[in-house]
Amino acid sequence: MITIMKRRFASEALSCVRIAMSMAVLFVCCSGLLQAATVQALYINKAGAWKTGCSIVTQPAGAASETALATQPKVQLTGVDGVAVRKSGVVITATLASGYKGTLSNAITVTDGEGIATFHGLTFTSTTVTDSTRFKLVFTPGGDRSATSDYTKLTLAVGNRYQGGIIFYFLTTGQQLGTGTSNVIQYSPTEQHGLIAATQDQGGSRSTQYSSVSPNPLGTVGAAIGTGQKNTQLIVALCASASTPVYGAKLCDDLVLNGYSDWYQPSEQELLKLAQTQTIVGMGPWINEDDSTYWSSSHLAGNHTYARYVLFNKKEIWDDYEFTEKFRTRAVRSF
Repeated sequence: MITIMKRRFASEALSCVRIAMSMAVLFVCCSGLLQAATVQALYINKAGAWKTGCSIVTQPAGAASETALATQPKVQLTGVDGVAVRKSGVVITATLASGYKGTLSNAITVTDGEGIATFHGLTFTSTTVTDSTRFKLVFTPGGDRSATSDYTKLTLAVGNRYQGGIIFYFLTTGQQLGTGTSNVIQYSPTEQHGLIAATQDQGGSRSTQYSSVSPNPLGTVGAAIGTGQKNTQLIVALCASASTPVYGAKLCDDLVLNGYSDWYQPSEQELLKLAQTQTIVGMGPWINEDDSTYWSSSHLAGNHTYARYVLFNKKEIWDDYEFTEKFRTRAVRSF
C-alpha cells in the first residue's frame, strides 16, 4: 500500500491518499465534507514502473489480404484485477501471434479518455510464406500484459501472395486438383482451393523444351484443370535417363521455392487461367509474341510430337511447334 501525504487538490488540503493493489477508495476531505471517488487499480513491477493489462472489447473479423479488417478491434486498458483503467494516451500495439506468418499495417493506436483503444485501418497482408487461412492477434499496452484475440478467418483473392507464390485461380463446382486417391484437392463451398504460380520463370526466357525426348510414348496427357501434376510426373518419368537438354517439366518438378517443393508444369487449361490473370500476378508486358510463349504439360492429341503452349499476349492455346522448340516455363502448385 502506498501512502501519499499532503497533496493539494482543487485548492483544498488533501490529507491522505491510499492506493490499494486492487480497487481503492479515495477519500477527499474538502470544506468539512467527506467525499469518495473510485480509483482504478494499477500494479507496480519490480523496477517501480506502472504496469497495465488489456482486454478485448471488440474481436477482429473479416480479413482479406491487403484490405482493412471489416471489423476493427477495440481494446480496453485494465488493471491487475481486470478492472477498466480510464487513462488516455496509452499506446496499444497489435502483432501476429506466434506461428502465424504475414504482415500487419496500421497496427498501433492509443487509448482515449475511457482507456479504450480503437484500431483504424488495421490490415493483414499475406506473404509467400503465409500458410494458414486464419490467424490470431496479440494486443499489448506498452510492452505490458497482453491479450490474444480469437481466430480471424482470412479470405483469399487472386493476386494474393500465399504458400510460396501468387494465387491465380480458385476451383469451381465439380473441379479437383491432383489424381489418384491421395493428395487430391476438391472444390469445397466452405474452403478456398486453387492454383498458385511461382513468382518467376524457371530456366529463363525461351530456354526450355517441352521434353528431352519424343513424348510419343506418353500417349494422351491431360488438358483439363487438375491434370498438370500427373502430366509432369509422366514427362519426368519418360525423360528420366536423359541428361540434356533442359526441359520444363523437370525444372518444375525439381523446384524448391519459398519452402515448397510440390511444384509442377501446368496443363494447357491451367496455363490459360494463368494467362488470363497475368497482370494481377505480375507477368508481362511482353516484348513481342514470341517472348510471351509458355509451354504447358499437354500436347496435341493424335500427334504427340507437337506440344501445347499458350501465347500470353493473346491468351490463346497453340500447338504448331514440336517438343524441341524452346519457350518459357512457369511452375504452379495446388492449395
